[in-house]
Amino acid sequence: PSHPGLEVFYALETPQKRNGVALVAGDTGQALWGHPAETFHVGSGQIADLDPAHPGCEAWAAEDPKSGAFEGGTPPRWLYSAAGELLAEGQAVPGTTSVVYWDGDTQRELLRGQPTDFQGGTYPPRIEGRMLAVADITGDWREEIITSVKGEMRIYTTTIPASDRRVCLMQDPLYRLDVVAAAMGYYQVPMTSYDLATE
Repeated sequence: PSHPGLEVFYALETPQKRNGVALVAGDTGQALWGHPAETFHVGSGQIADLDPAHPGCEAWAAEDPKSGAFEGGTPPRWLYSAAGELLAEGQAVPGTTSVVYWDGDTQRELLRGQPTDFQGGTYPPRIEGRMLAVADITGDWREEIITSVKGEMRIYTTTIPASDRRVCLMQDPLYRLDVVAAAMGYYQVPMTSYDLATE
């Protein structure tokens, strides 16, 4: 949130001598920070505000075990603050890239079979089926989880009351376009063009 304008978070699959995981300015592409070491095939990555102790979103990424560079070992994972501070490595880093606004605060929860706080408890219900989408479809700024189970489509919604009122996330053009782009099949959760915690 201290940087003006939008940023882009990269987790690059191609080998990089440095900055295989990086945050860049959206308007110029200038690197704001990057992972200083060599990467081989960063197969997953995500950015979301998980921890209120650090302003803005946290960014995390992991090497893909398919790269062959880590035979007999666990591929590394990294968690960075929005400012580029390395917060955690290894198993302390989220192992999922699915997140959701669920419990009424401005941090997203991780989706690991059910919504889960970054370093805390889980929330009902248990999510069944293959996830199709996460989006604010009812318009209360929290998100619904849409899944498919054999013969049916399910929409999960939170029952936790929100502590404040906000506009529907679909009114944010970036968020709305991310929801549309998800229909192409390589699914990523939608992002907003602003930081909910500072708006």
